[in-house]
Amino acid sequence: MPSVLIPTGHHGRARACSLCRPGMMSVMDYLRRLQSERPVVYFIVLLVGFWVAFQLVLFVARLVLGPFGLPGWAPLALVLLIAVLVARRQNR
Repeated sequence: MPSVLIPTGHHGRARACSLCRPGMMSVMDYLRRLQSERPVVYFIVLLVGFWVAFQLVLFVARLVLGPFGLPGWAPLALVLLIAVLVARRQNR
């Protein structure tokens, strides 16, 4: 899977990878740098990313469960149940 590249300034260094060019860095390098240089912006981006992902998963759950005529809280319950099961499985 190709990595996404983000341009850097004149002082940036790229990690050696198959798609890296001079002046480019991977997304993970960019996020690590953002976390150390601007932690507030990093956590805001992180929270917005989690919120958008959760809303997307809820939207898909509503699409799947919609035709069954279940109550409005059913998609949320399904998403939370799946999240708990995944977390418990990873904890083992």
